[in-house]
Amino acid sequence: MKGEDLAKAFGYIDDEYLKLAEDEMVRGNINIDKAGLGKIAQFGMKRKNRIVLKYVAAVMVCFIGTMAILALSNTTMAANWFGLKNVLLKKGTGTAPQVERSIEFDEYGNEVITETITQVEYPLTLISLAGYYDSPEAKASVEWQEFQDSYDQDQQILFANDKTWSAPAEFEEYFVYSDEMVETLRQITGKYDLKLHHNWRAMYPGEFEGFVGGSFLGERCADPVGYGYDDGTFQFDADYLATGGRKYGYQFRRTIKGYFDEVCLNIGNDEDYEEWAYVTKDGVEVMLGLSEYQGLVYADLEKCVISVNLLSGTADGVTMEDLQLLADAHNLQVLQNNLN
Repeated sequence: MKGEDLAKAFGYIDDEYLKLAEDEMVRGNINIDKAGLGKIAQFGMKRKNRIVLKYVAAVMVCFIGTMAILALSNTTMAANWFGLKNVLLKKGTGTAPQVERSIEFDEYGNEVITETITQVEYPLTLISLAGYYDSPEAKASVEWQEFQDSYDQDQQILFANDKTWSAPAEFEEYFVYSDEMVETLRQITGKYDLKLHHNWRAMYPGEFEGFVGGSFLGERCADPVGYGYDDGTFQFDADYLATGGRKYGYQFRRTIKGYFDEVCLNIGNDEDYEEWAYVTKDGVEVMLGLSEYQGLVYADLEKCVISVNLLSGTADGVTMEDLQLLADAHNLQVLQNNLN
């Protein structure tokens, strides 16, 4: 999947944030990977001086705009022991800026462009990519999200600290930009006895199997580009070459248990999905969900969690069989068995 396609998939972005990101690139503070801004938005940035672009990343990928959140009780989640409700973190609505442009001509024939920015509401459902709701990893993710929802709502601390504050080395792989955020994250990870990711590294086609220690990508998986950490957590964007000459972009993530992971996914409206259990050809039971705009594959294994986000749905011709074939295109047993 091309970076610009990923960027388009998440709608309009406020020009203020993109300008801040561009300024950072010009100053040389940001290491651009060769896939472009769309890829960077999903994968985050390497090392220090990445506060602003990481905020843009949050806006672009799955935390667009402000969120109005409705808390979900454990009773509600437990009613569906295997489906999406068992990985829900938060549910509500979000707002995103939408830019409308109109072009007129003045008396001299020059173009006059007028831009109107309006806030558009959309359904927002965040799911955990680190485990089911009762796991230490998911509980920590919920607490961290709750803190972020109430912290620095006008982003004044974010912009004030952009050039004057650096994260301690052990927290530099996380979205923190103040001492208060570091202390809160330290308390949460200590409470649930979770370790932290270290040593982010970019990865390109041909590198993932060496990183994993075995072959797990099928022949229909093309051009993976992503990143990984020393603990074995990794993520990539790729194309899935479906039958009949169709091609769909997707995102794949393996999250190692026992580590705090702040990545979660907005799936839109969870009520839009048809869900079913499926056993892959290598014998792993997965949860599958398909809507008109998105497809999901989810496996909670002994040592890790596998999640696949298909960036198309039934409106684009994706079928239930397609989603099952996508799950089969990855040897999930290798991803589980090759961990220490």
